[in-house]
Amino acid sequence: MLQPELPTQFPLLLSYQGQQEAELIVDKQMLEQLLQQPLHLLPDGDRLIDSLGRVYLLDAAHKLYASDEQLDLAEVISLIQQHFFALAQSCVVKIQAPDIRSALLLLSESK
Repeated sequence: MLQPELPTQFPLLLSYQGQQEAELIVDKQMLEQLLQQPLHLLPDGDRLIDSLGRVYLLDAAHKLYASDEQLDLAEVISLIQQHFFALAQSCVVKIQAPDIRSALLLLSESK
């Protein structure tokens, strides 16, 4: 269950450790559904990145916590480019956005 003390800003990017594919988590309900089935997520490996670049991880008990890691826009765009490259999308180097939230929303446009 989402812990209310975490100040997540939606949407979130779910970045899997060791994989280029990512998922967009658009709201609290979608996050709560994900956290109710956490066994496919790697504790301290898979990352949730909010629209401000803050990184959240799961601990061994599959509870979400804020890490010390903070990504900037270029790092988030790089993750999104890797995602689109893995899906064989063309022109991934042209992916640009004015802010992290807008960059994350590019994932919703690809479906």
